[in-house]
Amino acid sequence: RGIEQLEQAIALDPDFAAAWAHLSLGHLFSAYWGAARGREDFDEARRGADRALELDPDSALARVGRAGVRSHLDLDWDGAVADLREAIELDPTEIDAYFWLGVTLFLMGRFEESVATHEIAYSMDPQSPNIISQLGLVLCYAGRREEGERMLRDGIGQHPVFFDLPNFLAIVLKRRNLFDEAARWHDRTSELTGRHPFFEAMRASNLKLAGKGGEAGR
Repeated sequence: RGIEQLEQAIALDPDFAAAWAHLSLGHLFSAYWGAARGREDFDEARRGADRALELDPDSALARVGRAGVRSHLDLDWDGAVADLREAIELDPTEIDAYFWLGVTLFLMGRFEESVATHEIAYSMDPQSPNIISQLGLVLCYAGRREEGERMLRDGIGQHPVFFDLPNFLAIVLKRRNLFDEAARWHDRTSELTGRHPFFEAMRASNLKLAGKGGEAGR
């Protein structure tokens, strides 16, 4: 719905740079969360960011959109980091720049830097389930497991229908060989996503690792 509204704004004013930048981010999140238009969303995110930068070369948000495409489609992590650091320099209050920088640093295995970046985003918006889930996950990978798991569990209590919270908790529990509990949380993730095949497969994998292969197909 947000994408539709932004498209209507652009139809009214094709030179509205902010609308193009927000449209880029809308398509980026749609692609990131596995919408059916994944590749098309990435392409639209790039197009929106490029158009926004044509209209406003100093747009921080447009750089965020472009960086997300570079990070997740092109796998150009260094280019994405450069874009995001430039976005933060242009607008130190742009929360999405910190969020995507934290995500990209995590993909690069730079976990402590990722934690520090997500902590800035969290200090700016401590109620965001998106930021809570990412920070909780990265804390676990950075060796602060108890703190990370507590954040994920508390986040589930605060945002019970945000699927990445139980998903990430299941991932970190699997890393601890707690396969039964991981399977339960991936079952919850699957429930929240309409029994998405990916999370059904994750649940089945955990059950098999727990020695419960007979339950995996149920």
